[in-house]
This record gives sequence, C-alpha cells and structure tokens, in this order.
Amino acid sequence: MNETQDQMPALSVKSDILSTPQKAQRSTTIQPVTVVVSAVAGAVIAILIAIFLPAFLKYLSHGNPWVFALAALLGLYFVLVTHEFGHLLAGRLVGFRFLLLIVGPLKVTRDQRGIRISFNTHMALLGLTAFLPSNDLNLPRKTFITVACGPLASLLLTVLAAASYAFTPSETFYPVLPDILLLIALFSLIIFIITIIPADVSGFLTDGARMLMLAKSGPLVERWTDLWVLRSASFGGQLPREWNVSRVQRATSLPDGSLDDVVGCILGYYYALDTGDIATAQSYLERSLAVLLHTPRTLRAGLALEAAYFEARYHHNAVAARSWLKESSAVFFDVCTKARVDAAILLAEGKQEEARARIDEGLAAVKNATHAGTGRLEEVLLKALLLDYNT
Repeated sequence: MNETQDQMPALSVKSDILSTPQKAQRSTTIQPVTVVVSAVAGAVIAILIAIFLPAFLKYLSHGNPWVFALAALLGLYFVLVTHEFGHLLAGRLVGFRFLLLIVGPLKVTRDQRGIRISFNTHMALLGLTAFLPSNDLNLPRKTFITVACGPLASLLLTVLAAASYAFTPSETFYPVLPDILLLIALFSLIIFIITIIPADVSGFLTDGARMLMLAKSGPLVERWTDLWVLRSASFGGQLPREWNVSRVQRATSLPDGSLDDVVGCILGYYYALDTGDIATAQSYLERSLAVLLHTPRTLRAGLALEAAYFEARYHHNAVAARSWLKESSAVFFDVCTKARVDAAILLAEGKQEEARARIDEGLAAVKNATHAGTGRLEEVLLKALLLDYNT
C-alpha cells in the first residue's frame, strides 16, 4: 500500500445512509409524475377487478371458476411477454446483442458461458429487456426503435384482442374466451399507457422517458451512448484501462444523480482503480453512494459491496467495511467479486491465512465471471490483494 493511499480520508458517505429513518424521509418526497403513475396503477387494479370478479362469480355459479382464473393469469402473462418480445425482436433486428430478459418470474441472461434461465427474485420488476450494441453507429436511433417497439407491441395486441372479442360469438367451444380476450385487450392497453408515460420508476426510466431522452440531441444522449459502448467493451473482455478515456470522461461528466450518472460513476470507478488513480476512484464511489437510496436494489447492493472493499483495502477500516458488507448480503454477486471483497476485509482484520484462502477461491472463479471483462478485472484486483498478503 503506498503512502498516498494510507493518508486518504475515509469515505464521506457511511452505511447508515440506508437506515430506516432516511428511507422514511425519502418516501415523503412525492413527484407529480409519481402521482400520475400511481393513479394509472390504481386504475389498472380497479378495471381488472371490475372485469375479473364478475366473470369469476359467473363461472362460480355456471362452470369451473378456476379454469377461468388460470386462463386469465395466462392471458395477463401473455400481455407481459408480448411487450418484452416487442423490445426483443426489435433489438435483434437492429443488430443488438441480447443480454437480459425478465418477464414475471422468468429471467433469461446471457454471460460468457452462454444463455442461462433462472427465477426472477426481484418481483417488483415484472418486465425488462436489455441489449448491448455491436458498435456505436446510429446507436440512439437504433435504441429508440428498440424501446418504442415494446409499447407498440402492447398497442397492437390491444387492437387484435379487442377485434377478436368484438367478432367472437358469446357461445363458443371455449366459453371463457370472450372474457379472456376482453381482459387481454384492456390489460395490454393499460401496459401501453403506463410504459409510454415518461417517468422514473424505482430508478428505471419508463419506455416513454427513455424515448423522450433519445429523441433529443445533447449531452444526455452522448453520455448514454458512451455508457452503452463502455459496457459493451467490458462484456467483450476489455479491461477498464483499455477503454477509450474520452468516453469515460463524457460518461462521468454530468453529476445529475440519475441512474445513468450512477452507472457512469461505477464505470469511472473501475477505470480509476484499474489505472491506479485511487483518489479519483474514491470520488466516483462517493458520488454514487450519495444518491444510493435512489438507485435500484441490485445496483445499491453492488455499490455497498464496493464501499466495503474500498474501506477495507484503502482505509484499513474493517468495521466500516463489515457494515457496508451487510447492506449487500441480499443480492448474488460473481464468486470472484465476493471473494475479492471478503479477502480485503480479512486482510484489514489481520486474518492473513483466511484472506489468502479467499484470494485463491476468487482467482479460481474468475473464468466463470458473468462477463469476460469482469473476470479480467477481478483477476487484476485479486492479484493486487495477493501482493498485500505477501508484504
């Protein structure tokens, strides 16, 4: 450890930023767009109950209500699938590389080992599709098309389901069909309305908000483009030190507290770590931690994990590191990443042999990292910890 790192001030943001009183304080700040989205969500529930309950009671008296209930649930899931597949198909057509698909309980991800199917544990996030660009040619336009095709698919499904309902006789071979078609049409319309309204929902921009941003030229679009290109480079196996430094600077140049700003700071943090600029890495980490409560849960846990590593490795503060580590325990991380953080804390606690064991475990796991670039960076950071152990 060099002298400059030993003299660095501790992180200005502490893990108690995630304490209950601060969470409550944040929840009292209500934005107008939140009111609109909440009102639409309330209308969703009211309309679905108004349709579902009478139909359920009807089949309760004249037939099997559970057949209707199951068909209704499948129909609603089909609406979610249609919306996300609109994004998915458009992304493939413009040449993007698939990265992530979430539809209800289903989660499909692509990493360096291939396609993996798992259970979505973050059920507040019912639908999400993510891609990586193959290049930056016309990237904003291509992404606008990809984003727009989700709501467009929902609107098209609404029209088709409504038309089918209108021309389906009440007496059919499948008695619940008219009711299910009406349910699909209305729910798909509601999904269209909710996603087309420009809003920030739990740190994620709705399709409408992202489309509005992409339709404009300027620094926000430039930052977003740089973020995508840098993440694609990492996915492709580049170390942060190999990234285009101009893109890193632009990706971190707008400190507006948005999700894109946080992602930019995270990338800037890894770039600074990999190039040995620890003071700059700390500034990027602190900037992200300052808006921690406004970030999605998974990203929040990742930031807490890096804060634990930084406090342990560069400030030798094992107590603060353990406190941050507790805030990241509910989320799964790459084995090599978790091993790196554990090893840094154990070294700060003077538990040399336990730290060495975690370093060895991490080095053995880098080949199985989610992304090739992540694996390469973790190998570098773990070997740096190995030098600390040897000295």
